Amino acid sequence: MATSRLNRPISPHLNAYNMFRVTSFLSILNRITGFGIGFGLLFMILWLGAAAYGPDTYNTVLPFLTSWFAWLVYLGVSGALFYHYFNGIRFMFWDLGYGFEMPTVFKSGVVMVLFAAAAFALFWALVVSLY
Repeated sequence: MATSRLNRPISPHLNAYNMFRVTSFLSILNRITGFGIGFGLLFMILWLGAAAYGPDTYNTVLPFLTSWFAWLVYLGVSGALFYHYFNGIRFMFWDLGYGFEMPTVFKSGVVMVLFAAAAFALFWALVVSLY
């Protein structure tokens, strides 16, 4: 019995997941997007901090916040936010005890990704039209 305990992983890690299953991929992507949202908050803190320090500081930081790199970060963070939001709704249904059958888990994952992609596209269409 003691040797069988030593052969099991202590906690879940990437080796425990089959990356070719939709459920595993969406679960790992949820963790990655959570990290990405945290990274994006650094840009928001920079923007708010520069605005709080006054126009001179804001005008110093503005070229960086409007650079191509910042726009790539905005694209990534907005995609992560929409994915995380719709996946959170999916998790709320799971918390209520619905949708645990494997066909439903697969379908809800696909629907969630489609909703996130549609919201992302609509959001950026609006941003581009206003910019």
